Order: sequence, then structure tokens, then C-alpha cells
Amino acid sequence: MANILNLLGPVLFGIAIAGMLLFAKRVLRVPLPRWALPAGAAIGILAAHLYNEYTWFDRFVSRLPQGVEVIQTGTSKNVLEPWTLAVPKIVRFAAIDRNSVQTNPSLPGMKIGEILLFQRHTPTARILQVADCESGRIAALAPDTRFAEDGLPEDLSWSDVGPNEPLYASLCRADG
Repeated sequence: MANILNLLGPVLFGIAIAGMLLFAKRVLRVPLPRWALPAGAAIGILAAHLYNEYTWFDRFVSRLPQGVEVIQTGTSKNVLEPWTLAVPKIVRFAAIDRNSVQTNPSLPGMKIGEILLFQRHTPTARILQVADCESGRIAALAPDTRFAEDGLPEDLSWSDVGPNEPLYASLCRADG
């Protein structure tokens, strides 16, 4: 449904701009060149498209539930949309559900949390991540991950990261 509105919204806005120009020409008797109506419609379509593309991130983030915080964004530059070369648009972002962060009492340096991956026009992906806050490493937890008797996950593919890596820093933060 949202994709249909993303297509229809700009078209309807373009028609509205052309309608206002036609009103100015016919009723108010404002002289307009022949190209004014199609140019006005095109400018309206482009303006509505730019609004949708550049504001979706802010609109989406404002609707996230309490406790979900953005940890990283990804931008896009595209020669077919030359304005993105000057001002890249945000097309994806990762967020952490702070309410999902858990610590095993017997392993206080290990934290597990749910990471949400959002991308424009794509369903949200949910990934469980584990961080070893004492060793500076992270790993993704598969649904079938087994845990040892001591509470450590088995057979993980760990990635060594620095303290400035956004996912690691967010999981290992003292308040979560």
C-alpha cells in the first residue's frame, strides 16, 4: 500500500500544481506560456518525490517504539538522481531495541540484543547479536545457536571490533 501511495502522491501533487496554474490562466486571466502547465506538473511531481525520499527516515524514526534507538545510517548517491550527489539520501539504517538487551548474570561481559535493519521499500530484518564487551568482539546469533553449560554461545563466527564500532558500543553501553 505504501508503494502505491509513493507513486500516486507525487502524481496527484503534480496534477494539483497544473490545476492551480490552469485556474490562474482561465479564471484569473494570467497569461502563461504553453509549456507552463506541463512544467508545473513536472516540478510538482519532482518536489513531492524529493520530499518522500528525503523525509522517510525522519518520519520512520519518529514512529519507532520507545527503547529503539538508531545506531547507524546508510546513504546513497545515484547518478540517475543527480541531486543525491550533492546531498546523499538515507536509504537504510540499523537500530537496537534497548529493551531486548540481556546480560547473563554468570557472564556479565556478554550481552545479547536484537538489531533491527531497516531499508527503504524492504521488509525489516531482525538479527540477534552477541557482544563480548571484555574482549571487543561481536557475532550474529543464528536461530539454532546452541549454548554451552556456562552460558557461552557455541560455534560463533566472532568479529574483532574496536570500541567505536556503533553496534558494539551500543550493546556494551553501561545503561543497557
